[in-house]
Amino acid sequence: MKWIEKNGPLTRRDAIGRIAAFALALASMGAAGQAAPKTAKTLKPTRWNDTMEMGIDFEINPPDGGRYHAPYVAVWLEDKDGNPVRTLSLWVETARRGPRWIPDLRRWYRSDQAVQAAGGPDLVTTVSSATRMPGRYSLVWNGLDDRGKPVPAGSYTLSLETAREHGPYTLMQKTIDIGAKPFTVTVDGNEEIKGATIEYRRK
Repeated sequence: MKWIEKNGPLTRRDAIGRIAAFALALASMGAAGQAAPKTAKTLKPTRWNDTMEMGIDFEINPPDGGRYHAPYVAVWLEDKDGNPVRTLSLWVETARRGPRWIPDLRRWYRSDQAVQAAGGPDLVTTVSSATRMPGRYSLVWNGLDDRGKPVPAGSYTLSLETAREHGPYTLMQKTIDIGAKPFTVTVDGNEEIKGATIEYRRK
């Protein structure tokens, strides 16, 4: 039997060769398709686990002597891009000449001004309270931002900033990863703050 082409007869041998080449090409295409990995879907960050909370314990150092004014203190969280997320504590004086020293909390104040310029809340009015004398203090973060909305799990930086009239300026920062597992980390102290402990725990 002969195969007929437009330009002339095709022998059985030629036809078998072409069929074999075509089959080999199909097999190669199939192997390539199987080797190509499927693109995994990017998972969105999960929300903060409602059964968890983060506790922050720290101690303000006692004075060495002489004239002493209680320090202004700001404790807040920033996201991985450095944007303020939640101010947990703002200990300042808001009467008489007190407000003039609030900008001395340099990093917190810059962030707060940017938030207010974008239409955010006035935290000096809504969050601030009186300054504290030396001693131990505890704060708790429930996973909500300054607008009361739940935050996603992920990387955050805890900042503890102090400024004191006739005293030092200090800034402590610690980056933490909020996920499913509890953890406890410590932060070295400085001239104003003896030290701090961060505990991500079950309520």
